[in-house]
Amino acid sequence: MLEDGNVDTAADSLPSVQLIPELAKLLHAMPANVAADLQQQQRENDGEAEVTATSGAAREPSDELLADGDGGASLIAATTAGSDTRGNSPRLYALENKPWHGYRPRAGMVEKMLRWDFNTLDYQPVDLVPCLLEMLWHLGLVQKFDLEPDKVLRFSWNVRLRYRDINPYHNFLHAISVVHVCFLACAHSDTAKAILLPIDRLALLLAALAHDQAHPGHNAKLEQETLSRLAIRYNDSSVLENHHAAVLFDLLQRPGLDCISGLDVADYKRLRKIAIAAILATDMAKHGDLAKKADAVAPSLPAVPAAASRESKG
Repeated sequence: MLEDGNVDTAADSLPSVQLIPELAKLLHAMPANVAADLQQQQRENDGEAEVTATSGAAREPSDELLADGDGGASLIAATTAGSDTRGNSPRLYALENKPWHGYRPRAGMVEKMLRWDFNTLDYQPVDLVPCLLEMLWHLGLVQKFDLEPDKVLRFSWNVRLRYRDINPYHNFLHAISVVHVCFLACAHSDTAKAILLPIDRLALLLAALAHDQAHPGHNAKLEQETLSRLAIRYNDSSVLENHHAAVLFDLLQRPGLDCISGLDVADYKRLRKIAIAAILATDMAKHGDLAKKADAVAPSLPAVPAAASRESKG
């Protein structure tokens, strides 16, 4: 992160209307009328896109807590014109009685992700955007919490925008890799199934996807030594991790991205508590203590049958 906010990112520097067709390619179940609407929106916004492309360097997302005008906000504006009878943005899937009716994961993708050898490096970032939705669907969490697939997908796309492709490690491929391991634990581990409630699994996967978003590409020590805005904001305490968590919940409150807005108060509070704790736990300064705690509680956890363990490895 540079203090002047003039760091460009590959994702945020693209005109938003160029991103929409790429996303639309993934929406295999999208009704023809919605596809036509998106194409019309693209034509209507061509002039705005030219301005966006030539208006100077994009702001670094970690320099401010998602200020208005970033790439994600412009994408939302381009894809949420109009509303349905409940005041929500137009959905990108044919719906029946429930918001998730009409959605189906990509053929064969869940089967691939259920294996330990699923490799995010074999894919382009845009192809991995629907993975969170597909995992949530397989775990029954879309159905359990009545999540709207289009909101989950928009949320995932906007998280993807906040990962810098120029980061060799803390990028979107890494994020999906972490989500994948958490997904495997939820799908295959009898221990995880025994101790994690459905809301816990939802919190875990959301946190995993967002746990390094808006990462500046350097460590917290540099933030502290340079007295950066983030270091000042978070008082030198888990600076980057606190920022990742704050950006997550900022996104989840935005119209069109608020995919958990239907949770009741108790579930929302539990999800927020778990997601924040999970992201803060990725601070490597805390790794040693957390590993010791894990070793201490391991003997009291339900045993995982050997057959289940072998099956989980595919």
